[in-house]
Amino acid sequence: MSTDAATPTKKPRRRSSRKAQTNVTRFLRDMDIQARDVELFRTALTHRSAAGERWRSPADGPSASSNERLEFYGDAVLGAVVAEYLYHRYPDATEGTLTRRRSALVRAEQLTAWARELKLQNYLYLAQSERIAEGGKERLLAAAFEAIVGAMVIDQGVDFVVQFIRQLLDRDADRVVAGVKFANPKGQLQEMTQNRHQSAPTYEIISLEGPAHQRTFTVEVRFLDIPLATGVGASKRAAEEQAAAEALKLIRAQGPAMLDRMVSSQPPESVGE
Repeated sequence: MSTDAATPTKKPRRRSSRKAQTNVTRFLRDMDIQARDVELFRTALTHRSAAGERWRSPADGPSASSNERLEFYGDAVLGAVVAEYLYHRYPDATEGTLTRRRSALVRAEQLTAWARELKLQNYLYLAQSERIAEGGKERLLAAAFEAIVGAMVIDQGVDFVVQFIRQLLDRDADRVVAGVKFANPKGQLQEMTQNRHQSAPTYEIISLEGPAHQRTFTVEVRFLDIPLATGVGASKRAAEEQAAAEALKLIRAQGPAMLDRMVSSQPPESVGE
């Protein structure tokens, strides 16, 4: 009897495919989602760089399709839910203000923050080149978040997705909106005057100094033709922004009733023109 026993051949380890399969199930478990179609979520997590990539076990690999179609769908759903939320949350906001706030809430930076909160960076199917590259991470995560929203609405229904997005908005909307308002004093001043008295401020250049290549603008902002503040800048726009910022400081110091007093001092026909 031969003592030479055949050495069993070790099966190759399937670290990447096993990790990918585990990530899908972990994602669904962590989100407490009883998926009707797991493949839909696999597709949502598949970047186009990995779509159709050959794995030792096809069942463990990425989807044959990328998440781009689900990203398109999720983007539309997300925009609609955010718009409906803002409409009811801020009943006095103008259309322009609501548009700016919606843009702030669905911009890539915010979607990336939510994606990281869900730890999507740990679950994505990416080609090795995409894993190494840093510059596109924000774009990849924002797109993946939208794709997950698309998969959720198809698999779990509209009510599930609305509740999911509203939870994020209830926590983050006011903070994000406050940042938008702070960065745009002209828009904030206009929102304040229009919401309170249906009248917008006006701006007028009262001084223009310096040579053509180095102008200095002085602008006065008025409400109901009453001067509020002045601003100085190297351009008309910069001077208007400073004037609006100074006007906001004045209104905050004296209180919104300052605008009420200005309105009451005007003839009725001049208000709201």
